[in-house]
Amino acid sequence: MKRTNNDNVKRIALELSLKPFGRNDGKSPEVCARHVITAWRPLLEAAAEVSFMLWVADGSEILEWRGDLEQSLEWARYIGFCNAGRDVYDAHHHAPTRSAILYTEQPMGMCYAELKAIAGALREVGAELLDRPITIGATFDPGPEFAESPFKYNRHREIIVPKRVSGRPTFPMVDAAALLHADTQSYAAYPQGIPEGEPFALFLGKQIREYCRDIGFDYVWLSNGFGFSAVAWDYLGPGFDGEQFMPEERARYLERFKQAWNDLYRGNSEIPMEIRGSNFAAGMDIAKDGVDFAWLYDSGYVRLPPPNSPWGALNFDFGLEIAGFLSRAVKSPQGEYLFRYYPNDPWFWQNPWTDIFYGQAFDIYMPLATSVINSAGEITTPSTINFLTGDTEYGETDPLTGVQVAAHIRTALNDRPDDVGLITWIYPFEEYHRLASAGAAGQAEVFFGHWFVRSAINNGLPVASVGTPEAFDILLSNRRAAPQTIAFLPTAAVRREEDAQRLFAWLEKGVPVILYGPASSLHPSVLSYLGLELEHPLEGEFVLNTADGAIAGTLLHDPVGSAGGIAARFTANSGAELHYTAMSEAGERAYSVSASTTGGTQLTWIRGTNAFETRPDGTNLALKPKPQVVRYYDASKLGYEALGRLGYSIDVRCEASNAVAGQHPALMLFSRHDNAWYLSGYAAAPVGFVKLKFPDGAPVFHATFARLEGGAALYPLARTLHYECRVFVRQETGVIGCDPGARDEHHRELTLKITGLQDATVVFLPPEGAGVTFESAGKKSHYNAGETRVEQSGLSGKLLIHW
Repeated sequence: MKRTNNDNVKRIALELSLKPFGRNDGKSPEVCARHVITAWRPLLEAAAEVSFMLWVADGSEILEWRGDLEQSLEWARYIGFCNAGRDVYDAHHHAPTRSAILYTEQPMGMCYAELKAIAGALREVGAELLDRPITIGATFDPGPEFAESPFKYNRHREIIVPKRVSGRPTFPMVDAAALLHADTQSYAAYPQGIPEGEPFALFLGKQIREYCRDIGFDYVWLSNGFGFSAVAWDYLGPGFDGEQFMPEERARYLERFKQAWNDLYRGNSEIPMEIRGSNFAAGMDIAKDGVDFAWLYDSGYVRLPPPNSPWGALNFDFGLEIAGFLSRAVKSPQGEYLFRYYPNDPWFWQNPWTDIFYGQAFDIYMPLATSVINSAGEITTPSTINFLTGDTEYGETDPLTGVQVAAHIRTALNDRPDDVGLITWIYPFEEYHRLASAGAAGQAEVFFGHWFVRSAINNGLPVASVGTPEAFDILLSNRRAAPQTIAFLPTAAVRREEDAQRLFAWLEKGVPVILYGPASSLHPSVLSYLGLELEHPLEGEFVLNTADGAIAGTLLHDPVGSAGGIAARFTANSGAELHYTAMSEAGERAYSVSASTTGGTQLTWIRGTNAFETRPDGTNLALKPKPQVVRYYDASKLGYEALGRLGYSIDVRCEASNAVAGQHPALMLFSRHDNAWYLSGYAAAPVGFVKLKFPDGAPVFHATFARLEGGAALYPLARTLHYECRVFVRQETGVIGCDPGARDEHHRELTLKITGLQDATVVFLPPEGAGVTFESAGKKSHYNAGETRVEQSGLSGKLLIHW
């Protein structure tokens, strides 16, 4: 556990409600600010710059601002869903008992002057206590949950999405592209009132500019999908209704998207804007809503891409969280990106750190084990971290939560990746935008690919890095040897001849590749290499068979959510190897095949099927597609299984039932830092074990013991996993220990004591620049600094490794 003091980031933003300042107990804003900052100081000191982002109300404080500091302020002094009396929510949305109540008996009445004093106190006390630059952020939320909003839900209902869209319920949020009706009330940017037909985005932009100038805010955060989709919580959208993709509607909404952002920036080109985005991965937004990330980033309207969604905390769909996080960050306006963590909730009866997570840090270690390859081929990690929020629904700021969260965050930052992880998702950012604009088939392929990656991660595929094909090319060109990673690549990225040539070049450099998606998207040279020919596509129910004829399961392939049917046929004389076939009454199709270069580097193709129903039920919010019934095979697990053929066995054996553990019992990411491997993971029902084996042998984590079976190390599952590994052992059976020990006068960093060796081969991965000594059976072997891999065979008993 090397302490490098490199656990800092460029900026930390502590999000706060006004509840710590609004108790009507006579405490000044300065006293309250000091209490909040002190509670979170161990965390805030990890940043070069600190921001306090204020959740004042729901953004209506910006809409209502008239330029008068004595104006009364409606602020978020509630717990529960606000605006219940304004006919906002569908009957299925929440129970009446969850409607808003006051968070304390007599909260303060506030005016804008008091808000300005609070912002000023945070700036001044923050600078005093933290001795670094302090910024203050404003927030705008398009929904009804956080505070009462007469502007949105009484005077200007025309900007709100209807409660039902295309026959299904949705969430009544502000449509950024809406037009306002005339309003004679005075506003800061519109002292004579709002004219008929004024674009809401233009009005909001102008109000943001005036509000931030007058109150003292440095930037604004646009929350909960604003500017991305009018139905940002739905997996459906104007371009996809669950039955069909609609390119004309998508194109129309793409123009509305661009117009809204143009209007917003026309109203506010002065105050920097940051964005929360939707709950989905980038390609899901691109396919269903007409979102154009490339255009938005190139326009310079925002300074950071959207962060990870908090859905990992709310529904434990970490595959969706990781896929969303990486797909949004693969390109960014300024080459930086943002991670957001969810310790508290100031609006509802939940505080994830103390209840949902119960002090377990899996949703810190997993996202922060990921990395992005930038356009220069360099490994990047988040430059900014936001914390939602520093206070609870009762306005409490708990110092213990601050210390606990800080310890895990700073540990994860200390261990952050500096090289690509085990699986690198190759993300065709430009091609996905082009493909989605080309028609319904292209939309379907983009939609399918992202949901398939989400499911593959949930089923154990350890996707820990992302980069565009161009960025991955540059990374490889900067290296003398290929990194120890497997490229995970959609067939949509191998359409053209230059794409195929790039793929074959990666294979020749020793990078294994797993392709996923319709074979019809592959360039003919790749089809031929894999021994595939295209036939008419089949759909519906299949028996999925292994190459030796064993039945893996029953597959239900719906062409709507899986980008068409299954169309590839395997040619037995090709030299490639068949792994799975899909057999139906209509015929047989290849489902997974592989082929290898003369040097042994393997290319694998998996057709892929999304094991869910895309058609909404019309009763509940369309938050996520409904999983298929359990009897159908989830083919997204084939990516995880393919790792075994590449020398990486990650075999999870969960003893809990599916009803307890869910269909995705464990998620594990393998990242690299200072030449070591790090495992960061989560188990839903941690009863059972995982068997691990890499090409170098069984990984033996620091400060652990492992039982070996068949050359693989067995570790118990745990709710949170975060381990360092520099030692691999090749030995069939036994119990191997790896105990850290004290340093000595000749070795500055650490000693590891490896026990239980039986004529074993040990591989050690030294830190950069470290000289290493192996000591066993009275003999010492010295290895010079600069080695990246040390191997010694014939070892028995105890081995000491010093460096």
